[in-house]
Amino acid sequence: MSEPDPKPLPLRDLISQSWALLPRAQRVQAGIVLVLILLGTALEILGVGLVIPVVTLISEPDITNYPERLQALHRYLGSPTHTTFTLWALGVFLFSFYLKNLFLFFSIHRQNKFLYGLQSQLASELVAGYFKRPYSFHLRHSSADLLQKVNGELATLIQNVLGPGLWVISEAFVVLALLALAMWVNPTGALIVIGGLAVGMAAYYHLFKKRVEHWGRQSQEHAAGMYKQMQHGLGGIKEVKLFGREAFFAGAFSRHAEGLASNIGRYNFLSQSSRQVIELLIITVLLGATMLLVWRGGALTGVMPMLAFFGAAAFRLMPSAQRLLANAHNIRYGARAVRLIKPDIEAARKLANEKSAPRPEPMPFENSIELQDIAYRYPGTDQDVVHGLDLHIPRGAMVGFQGESGAGKTTLVDLLMGLLDPTRGLVQVDGRSIAGEVSAWQANIGYVPQNIFLTDDTLRRNVAFGLEEEQIDDNRVYQALQQAQLGKFLAKREDGLNTLVGERGGRLSGGERQRIGIARALYHNPQVLVLDEATASLDLETEADFIQGLEALRADKTLILISHRLSTMESCDRRFRLQNGRLNPVSNSVAN
Repeated sequence: MSEPDPKPLPLRDLISQSWALLPRAQRVQAGIVLVLILLGTALEILGVGLVIPVVTLISEPDITNYPERLQALHRYLGSPTHTTFTLWALGVFLFSFYLKNLFLFFSIHRQNKFLYGLQSQLASELVAGYFKRPYSFHLRHSSADLLQKVNGELATLIQNVLGPGLWVISEAFVVLALLALAMWVNPTGALIVIGGLAVGMAAYYHLFKKRVEHWGRQSQEHAAGMYKQMQHGLGGIKEVKLFGREAFFAGAFSRHAEGLASNIGRYNFLSQSSRQVIELLIITVLLGATMLLVWRGGALTGVMPMLAFFGAAAFRLMPSAQRLLANAHNIRYGARAVRLIKPDIEAARKLANEKSAPRPEPMPFENSIELQDIAYRYPGTDQDVVHGLDLHIPRGAMVGFQGESGAGKTTLVDLLMGLLDPTRGLVQVDGRSIAGEVSAWQANIGYVPQNIFLTDDTLRRNVAFGLEEEQIDDNRVYQALQQAQLGKFLAKREDGLNTLVGERGGRLSGGERQRIGIARALYHNPQVLVLDEATASLDLETEADFIQGLEALRADKTLILISHRLSTMESCDRRFRLQNGRLNPVSNSVAN
């Protein structure tokens, strides 16, 4: 069920909050874009302002009847004939028209370059920030939600708020400049236009602003739902096919797609219909101004240049007013994106400002790992998952942890690896707390989960996970594969280290995927190897080979195993059972 709609923010607050998200360098670029907008506005006004003298010259051959400024210009040019003067005026008008449009081409290019460059930069900032967040953050936020913010909300921020914000500023300049020019030419007619247009546009905007924000919020929620259902369904496609759940995921996707289409359709209808509203408003006020001018001026021929001016102004004002209104609604439509993305960008910048150091040298580990009165409680919960844990793991030991699902085994190991900070107690290595030196401690650790994440890439890149091609040491890859008992597997592959493993390792057996996971963990030559239910999906024969491989690693590794299988635990020096959040030693001679 959706949360209730928040109180709408004023349009200026939405624009100012969005502006605050711009990096310093991008604010300079935004300033340049705004200057270009102002220059474009000046050229727009120049073109409209030239209408009166041009029409005057065409309709009135007697120079003595020209306005004083036009007569002064005529004298300055050496009193040319009416025909020459008219041709000069038409030439200037045509030149200003071409100049204006060429400049607008350039200005629009710079606007788009700025906006999409900004989107790329903010996306990079967001992703870097998410990677820097602690592991506990990722336990509270799904990858689908984070990806939706990068691909969805951020795009909405750029395309529905910042981009339209520039257009609002641009068109506001045009509208205000045109109205100012109209006030200078004919105050009475201008007041009619200003009053009628302002009242009509304000009423139309305020009538729909809450609905537009609601439609925008619903659209983003449905878009996120579509993405999530796609990710969940395709991520578990094997189970989906086996259990016949295709209709469930397709139906869930379809419901979100229909909701998205409905809300976008409503919004687009409103946005597109604003043109008709503006047309009606402008035609109404223009006819009103015309009737007033005719009434006050008497003969129609006497007010023809003024009518031409107001016609040209209205012709130019109409699209600007329409875009102004449509983009104001556009900003309102993207309001939720501002609320969602603003704290994440601010957090990412705070993390980016923190001193970033390269991966440190491994923390010295000569004697033992110790847990002292460890307790942990997940944020937002009121009960400890584990509590009162005391443990001593000597260097070179092979230690196993058993327990029912939900007993806290994985939480315990996450604490050991420094991924989670204990609510209470200390994790120490050789009597030295890992707090404040987590990265140095983690440089000692290799980790093998139950489900190995493999990319649709080569064997080399999967083993050297996350390294650039030029950083990969093939000798270390070969060594890690040999230690993981994949030497024979590699020898049978024509492409060797360039063998493609398929998406999620689909071209490999379960045992091969687990061994690649071990090879990945061994690539950096860790002193501690943690295996979290690494044998859970293996058959007994494959598991026996797997354990045999672990035995070969005991000479220079400290092994920590989590498993519910007794067969996996048989080789452990010490075993513990996690029950009700506490550790209890288990004798190797006792069957469990």
